[in-house]
Amino acid sequence: MKKEDLLQPEIEKILFEMDFIDKYRNIWEKYDKEDENYKISSKDIMTTFQDLNYSVKKKSKEQYFSDFFPKDNFSYRIGISIKYNIIHFDISIRNEDYNIKSGGGYGLLVQLMTNWRIPISSPGFYDLNSFKNLIGELVSLFEEIQKNISISFNKVNTKMN
Repeated sequence: MKKEDLLQPEIEKILFEMDFIDKYRNIWEKYDKEDENYKISSKDIMTTFQDLNYSVKKKSKEQYFSDFFPKDNFSYRIGISIKYNIIHFDISIRNEDYNIKSGGGYGLLVQLMTNWRIPISSPGFYDLNSFKNLIGELVSLFEEIQKNISISFNKVNTKMN
């Protein structure tokens, strides 16, 4: 599998321009606490996303939640997996008209963008409040990605017309 299979050049350029690497680094450094003893319920996970106007569904027995939704002619997916209070947040970006099929975990995207030169960590939480705050920041970064994709591809459409 090649880098472009997960991170197409158009999407990588957008992520670089919006300082995705530094923004994600700020999140994982801010939420560097681990507490394997704190267990979060599936209901709390789904409610936290609902409070942010996103619907995620449990996809497996493990704590993996995900869902697709359309926005601005793109199909997006957000997903989180939780293991020992560590969150792996992943996204997919799809648009058949532009032949866009990118995505992966935030950490993997950083690794691909830096050719594996930056050591990364995944953010963690230790109670319900820290979980809600962390998810809020991860979703906010996702919404910034969406906004930048929309702006970038609207410019492409404007130039083509």
